[in-house]
Amino acid sequence: MGFLEAFGIDWKILLGQIINFLIVFLVIKKFFWPNFQEVLEVRRKKIEEGLKKAEESQKAFAKIRELEKEILAKANKKGEEIIKQSNKIGQEKLKVLQEKISEREKKMLEELKAEIKQKKRELEAEMRKKYLDMVKEGSAKVLSSIVNEKIDKKIIEAGIKQLEHEKGVR
Repeated sequence: MGFLEAFGIDWKILLGQIINFLIVFLVIKKFFWPNFQEVLEVRRKKIEEGLKKAEESQKAFAKIRELEKEILAKANKKGEEIIKQSNKIGQEKLKVLQEKISEREKKMLEELKAEIKQKKRELEAEMRKKYLDMVKEGSAKVLSSIVNEKIDKKIIEAGIKQLEHEKGVR
């Protein structure tokens, strides 16, 4: 015991503190530790669920983006086909008319060309509107089951802006 006294430690006080520590430890272990572990386990499970849901949301968002790209590609292709077809029909009609007309009819042909150009512009504008409506409806159907309305609206607006930007670039 000389060793403890050399450091100024009273062995009786040390023994009392060890017993007090053991009593406090056993009380905490018996009454508080199980509840504390339950709280930790519940929190861990909530965190895991949150992480799983976040991962699922990211996967779903990626699928939506992919589906959106497919829809836009199909709509672009269909719009281009319609425009090509209308151009082809217009050119064929123009060619037939040019073969049959006289000098007086050439004036009428020029008027017809202007009208065709105007109708073509109107058709393109209508096709753009229908195209945007199709994209909006398609995106709305896909997105409505996965994300809330606020995110849905932002995604559709972003898609529309991107499409308008792409059309503006062309």
